Amino acid sequence: ARGLAEEAVQQLAGLLGVPAAAHERGWLLAAAVRDGQELVPQMRSIVRKAAAAGVPLHAAGGEVQPGWDGMEAARRTALHAYSSRYLAGSGGVVLNAEVSGREGMRTVCSPEEEREIARMLQAGRAEAVEQWTDRLLESIRSEGKATPASATAYFHSVLIAGCRWLDRSAESVGAEPAAPLEGLEISGLEEQPRETLITCLLTLASRYRELASGGHGAVRRACEYIREHLSSSLSLQQVARHVHMNPTYFSELFKREAGLTYLEFVTAARMERARDLLLHTPAKVARIAAEVGYEDAKHFNKLFKTHSGCTPTEFRQAGR
Repeated sequence: ARGLAEEAVQQLAGLLGVPAAAHERGWLLAAAVRDGQELVPQMRSIVRKAAAAGVPLHAAGGEVQPGWDGMEAARRTALHAYSSRYLAGSGGVVLNAEVSGREGMRTVCSPEEEREIARMLQAGRAEAVEQWTDRLLESIRSEGKATPASATAYFHSVLIAGCRWLDRSAESVGAEPAAPLEGLEISGLEEQPRETLITCLLTLASRYRELASGGHGAVRRACEYIREHLSSSLSLQQVARHVHMNPTYFSELFKREAGLTYLEFVTAARMERARDLLLHTPAKVARIAAEVGYEDAKHFNKLFKTHSGCTPTEFRQAGR
């Protein structure tokens, strides 16, 4: 993709009759013109051709400055315009004159926007998220006030609104708020706001779907965790913490979904593992008791007989 982009830039440089110098953020071209608008048609043409080839390009123009002494100001203002490429311009081209002097947009979502974000996340449709993001960016462009800093702050506010709503949703079903913002990759909000917003919003929507699926997902994860940690103490609080739930709510949910109390399920899982070890390993009964979470072998023997109708030794002998 970079090769195609460089080819497009060199084509523009050829049209202007100037060299193109590589820059950490792209390429710099210096052309002798009276007005920056003179370059816009050529710039848009190249940007459109690159887009048709699947290479997204953005072009920015700085201030027209007289003489060689003005080159630095032209370069600086071109880079400033480039930093606003997602917030201004049309056809992939933005001039410094379009963005200089901007005071910035509001940086906090309105209550109505927060409600709209909540409805969108609740629906969870990728197409709707993309359309909403496109409308948002177009609204910001048409307003003509945004600076990179103010827009980034606003985008951050959008995600915070989504996270607050997700936390409230979690609390409503007894789940522990999980600081969802910490799990989002937000570093691209300034450079790639559309892609970053869509990815983050879809992540929040996915987390909501998991909450909205009732306890099925949480109970399933809890059961898997229990079976993988049978040798440990496995307190209800420990497992509830693993699935980010309030222990009291988790206990009620577990019984409703699994059909057993938490303790009944743990004991049954331990007995099932013990029977498997008795039949398929030569380990002593005391060792097997420890493997399934019982330090007291006598207590293990008593529980095993209650669940299986015979002692561990009798069970092993009958299985041979």
